Amino acid sequence: MKKFTLLCALLCFSLFVHAQDKVVPKTRFGIKGGLNVASVGVKNENISGEITPKTGFHAGLFFDIQLMANKFYFRPEILYSNQGYKFSGTNLNAKINEKANINYLAIPLMFSVEPVKKLNIDFGPQVSFLLSSKSVIDYSFVDAVSGNLISGSETVDNKDETKSIEMGLNIGLSYKITSKLLVSGRYNFGLTMLNERVPNSTNPNIEVRNKVFQFSIGYLF
Repeated sequence: MKKFTLLCALLCFSLFVHAQDKVVPKTRFGIKGGLNVASVGVKNENISGEITPKTGFHAGLFFDIQLMANKFYFRPEILYSNQGYKFSGTNLNAKINEKANINYLAIPLMFSVEPVKKLNIDFGPQVSFLLSSKSVIDYSFVDAVSGNLISGSETVDNKDETKSIEMGLNIGLSYKITSKLLVSGRYNFGLTMLNERVPNSTNPNIEVRNKVFQFSIGYLF
């Protein structure tokens, strides 16, 4: 993971230095925010239920650095990103509805190519630092002794079971409505697992990765 992060940093630096030999980079600062439609992909686990997306949001800052005249840009960002998933299923004869909220400080290192005027293809790696991971679980079951329906809700802190750093990759499109206003959509998928492996668990080989669609509006100063 450290080697991958270092490689990304070196790539960004080399492109920036090379571009300075061609043009004087034009750098602009912006703010952005928008909607997350987040879920997770699970491998090596038989799930007795269904995982569905949850909506969240993201907001933060970005830079628009022109590397080649009107064709190639570097757009590093720093974002607060609310992600997670929903789960409906059963566990030991209890019906469960879970809503997981996983919050990150995300740093996408986006490159942008403009094949058509105002329309850009965006791609780049992302490193995310975990801020919090909690689940709200609603449950109900029939008591075997009394036959009564018992229901309740609890909040579970999953931070110890969630990796503190996650690597991902973004790909998407952006469109400049005006010289200051732009809209974008992208898909982010986890390259590394978000879950910590637990050797003594019932399935220590389970792999969980983030999957997020992001729809944003940004303003350049």
